[in-house]
Amino acid sequence: MSAPTTTGRAQVAPNAAASQDVVTQSNGVAVISGSALSARYLRGASVLGGDNQKIGSIDDIVFDSSGNAQLALISVGGVAGIGGKSVGVNFGDLTFSGQDAKEKTAQLGSSADQLKSETAFDKEKLASGQVLASNYLGSSVKLAESDDNGKLSDVILDGKGHARYAAIDFGGLLGVGNKRVAVAYDKLGQPIKDQPIPLQLSKADLNAAPSFVYAADETTSSIMGSGATPDAKSGDQSMPARQ
Repeated sequence: MSAPTTTGRAQVAPNAAASQDVVTQSNGVAVISGSALSARYLRGASVLGGDNQKIGSIDDIVFDSSGNAQLALISVGGVAGIGGKSVGVNFGDLTFSGQDAKEKTAQLGSSADQLKSETAFDKEKLASGQVLASNYLGSSVKLAESDDNGKLSDVILDGKGHARYAAIDFGGLLGVGNKRVAVAYDKLGQPIKDQPIPLQLSKADLNAAPSFVYAADETTSSIMGSGATPDAKSGDQSMPARQ
């Protein structure tokens, strides 16, 4: 992430007809494109081999310091999640199908046996600048010019795996009255260990931005629910410091 020096209105594309962006405005809300990739929903997505048979599922995604998805960690082997392992494959080696960003399937030109023969990826030994999607999602975000915090609930990628937007949940009490918006990814500052991620947008900017949804017919209440996300974690939710 790059840390911008000024605040500004949360940015989404003006409308679907005028842009090929991965998030566009429609009927007063910001809607994710069906061709976009959601870090939140890619976790757990099925991975098919060259013979179209399932060979594993996406366990996590490794991002570099610029927000590019470098690796997909594929969970293979085991029974009911026990005894398996995660192996890293180049994110660019995956192809994705599905018109709904919440229901993607990945395909890889490898077999289950080939993946099982690979060395397990050690999440505790990330290279400098690398961050896991599981560390992004659920992290606290500090708003500019305010003591208020939000929560990073998703990272929206284009088809090449470049992070374009961050979905931010903020406001409300106990999940009631929350709002979710999609802000330009480069509005996020540098992550610092044990501290909220700085966001160079104010609460007023977020209030002025259209609500973000995963389908044009969704309502704000239907996507926010209780305010929790599948990847929200208790305890320390901050991202590791970037070297």
